[in-house]
Amino acid sequence: MASTTNPDFGANTEATEVAKAFTDGIRGKTVLITGVNRGGIGFATAQAFSTQSPAHVILAGRSASKAKESIDELKAEFPDVDYRFLEVDLSSQASVRNAAKEFLSWSDIPAIDLIINSAGVMAVQERTLSKDGIEMHLATNHIGHWLLSCLLIPKLIKASEGKPKGSVRIVNVTSASPMVSNMRWSDMNFDKKNKDLPQEEQPNYEFFKLWGYENSEETSYVPLDGYNRSKVANVLFGIEANKRLFEKHGILTLAAHPGVIMTTELGRNFPKETLKAAKKLGSMGFYTHKSLEAGASTSLVAALDPKLANGIGETHEGSDNYGAYLADCQISTGAKPLAVSSSEAKKLWDFSEEATGQKFSWGCEAAIREDKNPDTFFGADSTISQPVTDSLASLRSSVLQHQIENGQYAYPNDQSENERLEIQHNVWLLTLRGSLALCPKGNEAAKRVLDVGTGTGCWAIEYADAFPQSEVIGVDLSPTQPTMVPINCTFEIDDLEKDWTWAKPFDFVFSRVMAGSFEDYDAFISKAYKALEPGGWFEMQDIVLPYKSDDGTLHADLELAKLGHYFCEASKILGRSVEAPRHYKSMMQKAGFINIVERHFKWPLNAWAKDPYYKEIGAWSFANLDGGLEGLTLALFTRGMKWTKEETMTFCAEVRKHLRDPRIHAYLPVHLDSPLMSASPPSGSSKRRVRTEAQMSQKRLADRVKHRENRQEHKQRMERMEADIAQIRKNLDTVSAQLRTLPQLSADLVALQQRSSQKPPGEAYEMDTSVETPDFPAGRRAPAAAPCAADHHDIPPAEVPEVVSSLFPTPSHVDCRCGVQHHSQADCLEYRSFAILYETHAAFPKDPLHARSLPRNPELPNMTLHSYGDNAVTCFLTSFLKGFEMASVETLFGVYFFAYRLMRWRLHPDPMTLKDVPPWLLPTEVQNTYPHPVSIDYIPWPDLRDFLCTNPRIKSRHSVKIYLESLQLKWPPGCPLMAVEGGQVCVSPEFEAIACDLNNWELGPPWLEAFPRLVSLVHP
Repeated sequence: MASTTNPDFGANTEATEVAKAFTDGIRGKTVLITGVNRGGIGFATAQAFSTQSPAHVILAGRSASKAKESIDELKAEFPDVDYRFLEVDLSSQASVRNAAKEFLSWSDIPAIDLIINSAGVMAVQERTLSKDGIEMHLATNHIGHWLLSCLLIPKLIKASEGKPKGSVRIVNVTSASPMVSNMRWSDMNFDKKNKDLPQEEQPNYEFFKLWGYENSEETSYVPLDGYNRSKVANVLFGIEANKRLFEKHGILTLAAHPGVIMTTELGRNFPKETLKAAKKLGSMGFYTHKSLEAGASTSLVAALDPKLANGIGETHEGSDNYGAYLADCQISTGAKPLAVSSSEAKKLWDFSEEATGQKFSWGCEAAIREDKNPDTFFGADSTISQPVTDSLASLRSSVLQHQIENGQYAYPNDQSENERLEIQHNVWLLTLRGSLALCPKGNEAAKRVLDVGTGTGCWAIEYADAFPQSEVIGVDLSPTQPTMVPINCTFEIDDLEKDWTWAKPFDFVFSRVMAGSFEDYDAFISKAYKALEPGGWFEMQDIVLPYKSDDGTLHADLELAKLGHYFCEASKILGRSVEAPRHYKSMMQKAGFINIVERHFKWPLNAWAKDPYYKEIGAWSFANLDGGLEGLTLALFTRGMKWTKEETMTFCAEVRKHLRDPRIHAYLPVHLDSPLMSASPPSGSSKRRVRTEAQMSQKRLADRVKHRENRQEHKQRMERMEADIAQIRKNLDTVSAQLRTLPQLSADLVALQQRSSQKPPGEAYEMDTSVETPDFPAGRRAPAAAPCAADHHDIPPAEVPEVVSSLFPTPSHVDCRCGVQHHSQADCLEYRSFAILYETHAAFPKDPLHARSLPRNPELPNMTLHSYGDNAVTCFLTSFLKGFEMASVETLFGVYFFAYRLMRWRLHPDPMTLKDVPPWLLPTEVQNTYPHPVSIDYIPWPDLRDFLCTNPRIKSRHSVKIYLESLQLKWPPGCPLMAVEGGQVCVSPEFEAIACDLNNWELGPPWLEAFPRLVSLVHP
């Protein structure tokens, strides 16, 4: 049964409090909010989200000037958030489609985590129809949001991949209307008098009287009634959306009632009578006023509370879809049964499709009714009228989930591969600057077009949409194409290496990226020649491996360079060479083609290029290869080169590191061996074996049967493969964790050996192994024991152990001059102070201790302390950091590492799986990409880690170890470090008590000199 996490949240809870409670659901996420004028609920919602560092906040609305005011105010308070404006008039379907198209074109925002549909109109005094002929309340409050959300579903599906169900959400801001109203199915545009409506659809007349509307039985339109019906639609929209999206894609849609807020612009159309009635009702206790912040809180609960995803849609006390409607930060049961009815929700969805002329079946495509859109195919035979390019993003993210790996070629056909093919199609469009082909038939209609190896069918669909008079046939081995396509486009399943049996010739044959698909390319090109009518065109677009670089940055020993050569080697072993495109021109000449033109392009493998054209191609090319790397290599390498799955996955991980390095200027050569290598056969045609119409009908029937059989046959196979891959990734994570421990273990063994060889003869010396525990993650071990001060602990001096080796070695060229014998030089504070001065000299030639007096470096990222639990140390550090003026990298290091040393005792991670490590302690993508000193991995602030990894010239980033060395805990011998509670290894209470006492920490240079205030706090 659905429930909420915080039962104490209520009518007075503010949105920022909710955001703080669910910070992990916001940090780094992308949020789209409609209706964000200053002074509105949407703006308060955006403010609350911004407090927890989302990656992007998109503000959608009609007025660019008002949006700029909102963005300026938000940016001033939260400068690290990326704010963007999306112009949209929700009352206009054309505007909504344009806005969705613009958003889907933002390649730097590939996914949306949360959509908050907060915009709305209320109390439009005269019945008004939108440009699309729909009553204005319903058009704006429901239809506009429904259409916008549906068009953006592909990016929500992308965000939901690999996340728990319900993590990605749509929240519709509704009202109290579901408690008093339901839909008006028989008269959606308010043409009839209310008294003539069916009894179940008539409004609550007594309720209207309370708000100053008299004699509403005799009227057809009451402004409040129009608003109420649209707000009921907000709830029903979410109920049906959950049935279509929750189980399949994990996308959850809920409706939130914000309460009564009189300070917004929503009631600007109220007449005086209504305002007077509202004031009276408020004084009678009919409702209570809320602040903007309290009004936005329920939207945040609906967007973030993980418990709401459990049991969504269940029946509760005779009412459908419990949990779909929230008020005052909790699930509400006050809605009328018809306002939360599954059958009503289905009816509304059908109405919405009818009103917009668009059907959605995720993840597939959009079908548009001819009579609902002016952009029709000409002729009366068309069943699709919206240009398919308007909904390509929906198509690209969704193609049928047919999961197959055909034995004739080494590439998968699962959903991930289909999505990669759609990305690849975008790369081709960018390369050709929007053209589908560069031969004459790319700009003029061909009579009959054959798209060989059509894949997801995106090229064939776009060509059919651009040229409605053309007959387009797409052919592929696998049935991964959508079923709802332009009437002039069909798809067939066939093996192109067998005889081509089409009865009529084509005047345009198109081929794209067929490298590695055929055993005999001469035979394939010859068949294309024979299938063309005299004067027809044949265009081949293909890639040419291996990868190259013009400036020598792609070294031959890099895995990325090896990848291209392995592709070539493995494909040759399998008898289907990916190097065939190099010879397309000569093969065409051999087949008889004339007027052949060849043109070459380059695809940068990431966005390293400075030219905007190539930079954009590089960004899409990176997504194409990075997202499908395992799919492209797994079968090819395991079959052709006899690698194991583990070897292939490990190799791909190394390739991905180089792929993401902008310093490697690699590119993929691309040949257009037909558009710009146009070829037309001379007059005369060869005989071809043809099929009769009855045979073609029988083949189409067999194709449909094959579609169904293939889906059923290969579903379990791909599920097993996905399970295997998941297990491999888990094993790799375990191995990686173990590998990270090896350097530290090696250093420990060397240090132990040195200490053993240096101890005086006959002296009994034992290392305190209680701190040498594997129960901390690799690279995050307890500090070595330090002398215990007698004034802090009742321990006889004889029992106090000497200091053992420090966490990091100190530079060997700094000599100890104190004259006191030590087990190692690292134990000498004077020695350390010289080492610190030596290392920080490059950053501060005059005096390294002047760091605290320097102006703050504006390039440094802003960071805050991550609190963990109610630890007293955490509380101290929080107050301490607020009052400390941090001016440079050195001072940042000092305070941050001191904070880390103290806070870490509150964390009890499992070193093998890191399953209990907070997300902000896990390695970031930047850490996995850029070489950096291992000491940077100790920083618990991801922003600072990323900053230091990407700024190698900051020499002080190597001085981390000095600060770690200078922090030592006074630890009594024999006191256990670890304990077992409830079957889980954790820090012992004794150790935690000692670590939480600041007097038990020994501070060496530069603490004592550079931070006198800190010293006074630690040693009062």
